[in-house]
Amino acid sequence: MPYYTIGTSVTQEATGDSVGAGTIPSTAVFTITPDAGYVLDAAGFSASTPLPTGISSVAFANSTTAFALGNVVNVTATYANSLAMASADISLSIGICESNGVQVFVSVPVVVKFKVETHETTHFGGTHTTSLPTSIYHSSTKTTTSTTSTTNVSSEKTLFGITGSYGSVRTTRVDTITTTIDPASGPQTVVQGTMRVCHTSEDPKACIVHAISSAPNCLSYDPTGYICNITPELYSQFTSLPNNFNGYIETLYYNSAGFVNKFDWKIDFEGYTQTQLDATNYTSADMLASSVVNYGLTNNNQWVTQYTIGKLEDSATTLTSSGWDVNVNPLGETRTLSLVGDAGATFTVTFVNASNATILASPITNVVMPSNGRYDWTQVFPASGTTTTYTLVVAAGANTTLSSLFTSRSPSATFVYNQISGTPSITLSGSSSSSFATSTTSSFTGFAPNFRFGPTNNTFPVSMTITKVGGGNLSITRQPQWPGDWSNSDPATNGGTQLGLSALAVTGSGTSTLTLAGTASRSLMGSSNVNMALALNNFIDVSGGNTPVASITLNTNPIASSSFNLTDGITVNAVVTPANPTNPALTWAVSGSGFTITPSSDTKSAVVNSASTTGTRTVTCTAADGSGVNGTINVVATAQALEANNDVISVSAGRTTGIDITANDITHGGGCTVVIVQQPSVGTLAVTGQTVALTIGDVQSQNVEFTYKLTKTGFTESNTAEVTLVVGQN
Repeated sequence: MPYYTIGTSVTQEATGDSVGAGTIPSTAVFTITPDAGYVLDAAGFSASTPLPTGISSVAFANSTTAFALGNVVNVTATYANSLAMASADISLSIGICESNGVQVFVSVPVVVKFKVETHETTHFGGTHTTSLPTSIYHSSTKTTTSTTSTTNVSSEKTLFGITGSYGSVRTTRVDTITTTIDPASGPQTVVQGTMRVCHTSEDPKACIVHAISSAPNCLSYDPTGYICNITPELYSQFTSLPNNFNGYIETLYYNSAGFVNKFDWKIDFEGYTQTQLDATNYTSADMLASSVVNYGLTNNNQWVTQYTIGKLEDSATTLTSSGWDVNVNPLGETRTLSLVGDAGATFTVTFVNASNATILASPITNVVMPSNGRYDWTQVFPASGTTTTYTLVVAAGANTTLSSLFTSRSPSATFVYNQISGTPSITLSGSSSSSFATSTTSSFTGFAPNFRFGPTNNTFPVSMTITKVGGGNLSITRQPQWPGDWSNSDPATNGGTQLGLSALAVTGSGTSTLTLAGTASRSLMGSSNVNMALALNNFIDVSGGNTPVASITLNTNPIASSSFNLTDGITVNAVVTPANPTNPALTWAVSGSGFTITPSSDTKSAVVNSASTTGTRTVTCTAADGSGVNGTINVVATAQALEANNDVISVSAGRTTGIDITANDITHGGGCTVVIVQQPSVGTLAVTGQTVALTIGDVQSQNVEFTYKLTKTGFTESNTAEVTLVVGQN
């Protein structure tokens, strides 16, 4: 789970409004809010690319301080100047990416300091880097001091066989690391580094022998016997503390001669509890001894715990920074209200009517936020025959603050609910100058003037039946459109009602009854009754005639051939005569087994695929108007052949060698499986997919041969090829 919630931004615009004309705001703002027990930093968030059409840029900013309790990430999306409001709702979805932007908020963190000393063998061409990984359970900072010393390079070169010229300076670095960590998080990697012991052209074995001689506190060795493990040590003055550090070599790197010339190291640490640290007396000056890596602790800092109330939620809507305009049904209603914030936060809520009498069922005073970070209560609003108001105020308790969604309001943390008398209606119907009869699709009331609908009550289904007076069939010339085919759809002239229709579709063309279906999304109730009428003559053929499909021909344009390779697929197109039948829908089928067919959304074409079956299949396209007209075409699936080529490869005796035997083969994108037909007379081959490893003993120089072939699903097996191995002494 992401440990945070991404909000949305909604704006109501009229058809034709645009950013370039200034009738649509140039930006939209929404927030990313942490879940209870977590904190955020805007620097850890970004928008995935490419951005959706209509968005030119996305910016992220902290509302307060990075990783501070109560901080939210404000996301500002800048619209492109070309963005214009269409006749239907526009939904722009921005992909939000997160990397190191969220951390656990530790209610009682501890701060531990320790030191790491590293010896960089610059006089041998060695290098060293140290970095501080972070997690949601800890974060670290460091300060570094460096000293250099001069060594007798000439004598060391003679002793250890170093030939390069790198100067005579050796660098010692001391990193003092301060880690804030959750003691309950378990071991966390708090520092890591990469050390190259000498230049890649030198003999690392000699360099490492020297490194071991200057690291007397190392207690064990890595499997190569070359590099001393990093083993942390605690000192006599800290005998009361357990050794919670674990240092280790993570990765070894080898040169062409098989010697280690570089390694990655890590130090894990499990945080001490406050009680453990308070029982120990120590100073940082005592914490560094002469060793490759040593550890020490300093006095911890106790942080004051701070909690935040993040937001107020209402089951009928959502609180946003732009305001709170949730009107209450004059007939009365019941909602669920919620405060969301950090577990442990304290708060008080008052909710009174115009006479200053409480409407809470029970007091909400000095309540502690539950462990799930959410406090819910059921709020009953009584019926009212007159316009009235209700005022809700949230007050923060001890060690608790309110987020900007509360403090930005005027007055601060105050929410006013309006209950307005009177219930205007919205009616959707049909109108026509011809002899059509319709059912009323929907007529509803029960909401106050200017009532703003929320996510739980903003949609309803639309349905309407249309028949011809006196009987007879009806056919449509096109599908109806919103808002162009409806009257009174503009909030500027219909009393303020904001409503949109989507997924409108009429079925039954060519029959005696047409059926309209769709979805209505209502945003705002107007101040007066409104009837929105569908102009039936705009899309229904008054004559009631029906134009059937006469013929269907199929082709695979722009591909001249009807053959295709396995897994590639082929598109089959339909040419319908006449071009404008009453019912243009088509159905598709493919004969036999092993093939699939997927029609396009307009059914005018379809894609045929075969994953592994070759051969010829017949594609049939049939008119859906009941005429029985169809067209057919044969398509052929073929398998491409793999090709293996003879090769000569040099290997060394006495070791295991990886062999890339498919480098000169024709594999059609890789992913083949190598099948050994005849093993070599000397050594053994191990095969995993396309990877071949040869293990050969310490034998005399000679040539040996083996044969192989390639297989791959959906392709023809290759020929058998021969590989000659030229075995040389190591």
